[in-house]
Amino acid sequence: MADLGNPSQGDVPPVLRKAIYYTLRVGVGAAVLLLVVGTAFVLSGPSGVFGTLTTSGVAFSFRGLSSGSVTSRGTDLLLLGFLVLILTPLARVVISAIAFGTVRDRAFTALTLAVLALLGVSMLLGAFP
Repeated sequence: MADLGNPSQGDVPPVLRKAIYYTLRVGVGAAVLLLVVGTAFVLSGPSGVFGTLTTSGVAFSFRGLSSGSVTSRGTDLLLLGFLVLILTPLARVVISAIAFGTVRDRAFTALTLAVLALLGVSMLLGAFP
């Protein structure tokens, strides 16, 4: 069978393999924690129901996490949780590009950078409808 240029796990430095692993694990864990805490804050608000929660046109702010009502803090935590959930795979792609570049695998480095470029373009297109 022909070698397709796929680097074996032994070629990628252990530090980068661990970085990829922990990026996914910590990113998803942090996102879940933020979403659970944000949901608890929203539910413990004055009305205690999601029906009063409207996020259309609401911008996330770090200042809102420390000030404002319990419901607005919950909304900000929910938005931050979704942001972390979105950025986690993006960080993994960046670390993967570094890993493939480190082992000098040009094909996979180029492919990973192309995926990163597509992610960047799609995020920009989504940010400016």
